[in-house]
Amino acid sequence: VATCDKEIMDYILSIDGDAIMTSDKHERATERTAEALINIEKNKGMKFDFIVMVQGDEPLVYPKMIDDSLKPLIEENKKVSNLMQRLNKRADIENKNNVKVIINSKNRAIYMSREPIPSNKIFKEEINYFRQLGLIAFTRESLIKFTDLKMSRTEIMFDVDAVDHKEDLQIVEKKMKKDKIFKKYNE
Repeated sequence: VATCDKEIMDYILSIDGDAIMTSDKHERATERTAEALINIEKNKGMKFDFIVMVQGDEPLVYPKMIDDSLKPLIEENKKVSNLMQRLNKRADIENKNNVKVIINSKNRAIYMSREPIPSNKIFKEEINYFRQLGLIAFTRESLIKFTDLKMSRTEIMFDVDAVDHKEDLQIVEKKMKKDKIFKKYNE
């Protein structure tokens, strides 16, 4: 766990987890991830080929999802892989906390927004809506290069990094009580 919060660090260590403190100045989760990567590599004296960033507001991640995020990097020599999930409920589509994704014909993300995109104002046929999951796999090089880039005006304007809300926490807590994998972690 990469965190700038001592309370989180102390908790993770208290349950025998691995945690690393990072700066509290990061604008993006990828910056925190890159800092943690560099520090871990220094401490271990080795370099990693792939990094999977699981954001803290994605607690319902299954091991298969991590495998799925790595497949394009390993099998297709891609540099970054970002999982998405179909949105079916109108409330989820309109929820600004869900980062919506427009994809091309090859299922590659071409645009993300907190707004309900694509719009159904003109196009009256069925629209498939997707949300970005906070689970992104990177090659080491692509993570470092991305964090070296200056934030674009569009990136700042649309702010697709995580937002946490109490309502989301309550939904997740209910789902966790029913989740078979979470019960195994919690034994």
